[in-house]
Amino acid sequence: DGISRLVRRSWAMAKKLRWLHGHLAIWVCYRNFIRARINAKPLETPAMKLGLEKRQWCVRELLEWRVFPAVVAQR
Repeated sequence: DGISRLVRRSWAMAKKLRWLHGHLAIWVCYRNFIRARINAKPLETPAMKLGLEKRQWCVRELLEWRVFPAVVAQR
């Protein structure tokens, strides 16, 4: 559902775990703060439903945040 890096038949396949983590983080934020929960209420996001946010974000607002990578333990 929207995560192209998990599809092996595309050029966007995740070759490194850190890039997959970054893609998943963006997808989770997009899904919860930008994308509508259901078609019947197109301006209500899951974050709004939970009371975490009062309005729907735009893509620009999401991409303005700078996220520092988490330290991944070496195996």
